[in-house]
Amino acid sequence: MRLFRSREEIRKPMMDAGGDCSIDVTELERILRATDPGAFLVPPRILRRVIKSDLGLARVGVHVPPRRLYVSTGNSLRGVVSGEELGIDKSGVGWPSVAILLERPTTEDLALSSRAAILEDYWRLLFHARVQVGMECSLARERTFDNAIRKRIERIGTIEFEEVRSILRQEGLLLALSDDRSVLIAFGAYFLELQRFAPGLLAHTFPAIEDPTSVETLLAELVDVEAVYQATRLEGAVDPVIETIPGSSDEEGDDNGEFEPEPRDDWPIETATGVSRRLIDRADAIAAQGNLVRAAILRTEAARRTTPELAESIRSGARSELDHLIRRLQRALAFDESEAERWRRALPSLLDRSARGFWTPEARLLYDLQKVCVDHEREVYATDLVGWIASWGRRPIRRVQPYLREVMIANHLRSASKRLASTRLRGEDRTRMAALLHASVNRSEVVLRDRLRGPIDATLTRTGFKPRNLPERVAYRKLVEELLDRIASRGFLSLGDLRDACSRGNLKMPDLSGPREFLEGDRLLRADEALSKSLDGVYRQGEVYLRWLQRFSSLAFATSIGRFLTSYVAMPYGGAFLILEGLQHIIGPLVHLLGGGHIHIMNIPSLLILGTVALGVLDFPNFRQGFLLAIRVVGRGLRMVFFDSLAWVLRQPLLRFLFVGRFASLVWRFLLKPAIVTAPVWVLAKPMGLGQQAVALLSATVFVTSILVINSRLGRDFEEIVADEVVRTWKQLYRDIVPGIYRIIVRTFDTVLETVDRFLYAVDEWLRFRSGQTKFMLASKALLGAGWFFVAYLVRIYVNLLIEPQVNPIKHFPVVTVSHKIILPLSLTLTRILAAPLMPLGKVVANFIAGTTVVLLPGVFGFLVWELKENWRLYRANRRETLGPIAVGSHGETIGRLLRPGFHSGTIPKLFTKLRKGERRWLREGREKGVIKQIEALHHVEEALRQFIEREFLALLRESRTLGSMEIEVSALRLATNRISFELSSREESTDVIRIEFVEQAGNLIAEVAEPGWLSDLSDVRRQTLTTAIVGLYKLSGIDRIRVQSSDQTARNAPPNERAGAQSVLIPFQRITVSWKTWVEAWEKKLSSTSLDPNFTEGLGILPPTTQAGKRPSRSPSRRTENEHHG
Repeated sequence: MRLFRSREEIRKPMMDAGGDCSIDVTELERILRATDPGAFLVPPRILRRVIKSDLGLARVGVHVPPRRLYVSTGNSLRGVVSGEELGIDKSGVGWPSVAILLERPTTEDLALSSRAAILEDYWRLLFHARVQVGMECSLARERTFDNAIRKRIERIGTIEFEEVRSILRQEGLLLALSDDRSVLIAFGAYFLELQRFAPGLLAHTFPAIEDPTSVETLLAELVDVEAVYQATRLEGAVDPVIETIPGSSDEEGDDNGEFEPEPRDDWPIETATGVSRRLIDRADAIAAQGNLVRAAILRTEAARRTTPELAESIRSGARSELDHLIRRLQRALAFDESEAERWRRALPSLLDRSARGFWTPEARLLYDLQKVCVDHEREVYATDLVGWIASWGRRPIRRVQPYLREVMIANHLRSASKRLASTRLRGEDRTRMAALLHASVNRSEVVLRDRLRGPIDATLTRTGFKPRNLPERVAYRKLVEELLDRIASRGFLSLGDLRDACSRGNLKMPDLSGPREFLEGDRLLRADEALSKSLDGVYRQGEVYLRWLQRFSSLAFATSIGRFLTSYVAMPYGGAFLILEGLQHIIGPLVHLLGGGHIHIMNIPSLLILGTVALGVLDFPNFRQGFLLAIRVVGRGLRMVFFDSLAWVLRQPLLRFLFVGRFASLVWRFLLKPAIVTAPVWVLAKPMGLGQQAVALLSATVFVTSILVINSRLGRDFEEIVADEVVRTWKQLYRDIVPGIYRIIVRTFDTVLETVDRFLYAVDEWLRFRSGQTKFMLASKALLGAGWFFVAYLVRIYVNLLIEPQVNPIKHFPVVTVSHKIILPLSLTLTRILAAPLMPLGKVVANFIAGTTVVLLPGVFGFLVWELKENWRLYRANRRETLGPIAVGSHGETIGRLLRPGFHSGTIPKLFTKLRKGERRWLREGREKGVIKQIEALHHVEEALRQFIEREFLALLRESRTLGSMEIEVSALRLATNRISFELSSREESTDVIRIEFVEQAGNLIAEVAEPGWLSDLSDVRRQTLTTAIVGLYKLSGIDRIRVQSSDQTARNAPPNERAGAQSVLIPFQRITVSWKTWVEAWEKKLSSTSLDPNFTEGLGILPPTTQAGKRPSRSPSRRTENEHHG
């Protein structure tokens, strides 16, 4: 992927041929006017003023998105902007019929950029504006205007056009209430601007457009692009140079892996030679100990500090160290000689930069690779003195941890891959290194999964995780794979990971069988203990408080009496108590502050009323539907009273004349505004001792002066600046700052907990004994490990159970707040009880520890609430009755939430937005880390979606064996801001592929089999099987509607307002329920060689119908016909 402009031209002002540096506003304006007399440089506030006037929004409080250009007609411009503001003389000569207003650059902008960059920037703006004018003129000449617009949208694609609309709105290129014509013109101007000036940005700016050439052809019919391009070229502007977007190419560079010429230290020869000799001696000693990376770095430093004659031989020694490292890496990762040669070409660029600084990211990456070699070469042992004592010597102090080697190798390779974004490598060097690291990470994870899948499977089966039917077998396989995902990403497993994986999946646990199972532990606790032994060093057994929490929660969630009390008492009435107490803490102080006395929101009647309503909403569907209907009716009534009626009154002609027309504008400018300014003077003058006449005279003077000042150019400019700043600040506050604060809080606490966990794990890893170490090291690590065992246990308890829920504001209110109120009267008693066993430490220390614990104790309740919500879903009796959307990947979002922008959703469009910003920053500043980070994040989402399809859909077909030997795989998966599409290939049936799309449109998630591929080759039985599996996939994805090819049956099933003509129809899919019981029975019947239960698929037409010839002609997936209805 390529784009324009060299990084060196971005930040540094350049000297042109005449020796002049940069450019000033006057010269820029002269060049612009010489190229296009209708182009003007204006301040941003004038741009906003003109836009508001053209849209009829010229009032205070209206926010206009920041824009760098605007096209206006000369006639409408005259009433809003004075000729003096545009640089036109008073005679009026020079007013254009079409005016192009461009944002005037600041002095800082001009100082930071080169002359060439500024000229290119304003060439782009002028080109954009002139393309817009040309498209408007061409469309105005169309005879059937609406039909022409619609046909062009169909050629672009309706899905693509919806994405275009959303992106242009995000970029501030669309104004309020833009129709299809305005969107098409804005899109054409922006698309052609990028195509001519930054073609590398097109792929991520409009990712749904898979064929940009066809769009370019369409736009060329409306405007002569080449003519506009040449006509708008500014004097002195040159064709931009080409630059490569980081992370956008998978091709390797042609570099042969040699060292780059290095900056030499300007030392005397004798001094330099002495320093170099000492560095080489240190390198020899360190290499003998096996630290090849440090030895190579020292030799590279020595080469920089010696004579040119000796430098080459020293660098040859550094290359030898690297070659030795690559041979060790080859043994660890088992790659062939051709890949080893690619490593030899890639590593010298890392080594060269590793020697330029202290603890550089390049050096850390090399050390990660060296750790991979050490992990492979040395066996790892646990030193467990505490376990040896607790088992009375039956458990050895030193025991081998057989599965830890693969985990540590994968961890260090993943760490090296993450560091790549921070390195200072050139584009081709980074691409080469990324390809090698990604291949190594994938290879190591395959080895890790193959090695650990068997022990996990055997342990879970042994502890009672046994599926009873086909869907549960699929869920069991998914459970195993999710545990392996967690090991691959974090390096270890814990009880929380096991609990969360079980809670999310469809393999549920039965109720407690009796008191014995409660005392011994349910299946989850038995698996927790067994995994800590079978995956020694990889699985970390749950802390005692987590195990007892799981044990006691099973009484509430896994027994009939416990579920009754939880569902009908604790949840509704306990939740009502927390809500009322929370409102008491918010509203009570405000009322008291305003002088209203003390109010008591929380009382017995309010608790019973709110709790009973909550009971009905939570546990009785009919009551819930009626309650929601009543809320909607009340909301509509309030809207009709307070908004609709007022709007009707304001639409009356007399009121419009008084409040909207020219008369209202004159009253506002010459009466109300001066009165607002005069009012404080009139109110404060008399208390300050002025007489009646003096007050009247002063007020009249201020009033008249205000009229003159406010209606002057200076007053108008000042009012514009203040109003724009106020509106901009307010918009930024509620649109950016508040959601940003929430995201920062969530991300910060997740990062802190993850960092604490990783730190504890890193210390555990360091305390492990490795083969080749001395007996003294074994004894030392055993003693240190015993002490660290208790320290780590206390840290986890205090951080996870007491501190984090206490200081995290999201978890704190209202649970922890109410808990403080309950515990406060008992604080002294609890402090004395907790301090008693600690008195041997001294009274002061004991009271300090006990008091701190009591202060943090309310955090336990916050922790419990967040933990118990996951424990409820562990059990079979609490399973959701019908199939519904599930979370996909680590983001915790369903398919719909991944695509639907919102406060805490819309990961895919948000990532594309960040990627576009990162690429533009790369253009301006050459900062590439943001681009690489967002591309990696999108790859992560793609991988999560691929795993979802394979584990929930393809695994079901594979496990059922209903398709015989037919193998289906996801051959391709593509993301756009409003679409997820994936292709299913089958080697047995055809080389064609089935293409399925999930599209977000107007808040609905719509699914369609867009390309039939090999469907026509399937027998009726296989087709029915695939249809049932796709229904399940749609339900798990949260599909609202499905787009199907119309037939007589599907047309009859579709509601009248959803019938789309001869081509396709939209069928409401959300209303169709598939119970878990029905889902299981359908697949069990198929396994018993009977037909699938068609109750939830009959008449839907999920798969496209075949033609009489047995083939359905394929079509472009997103080119919809004009007869189609889009819900």
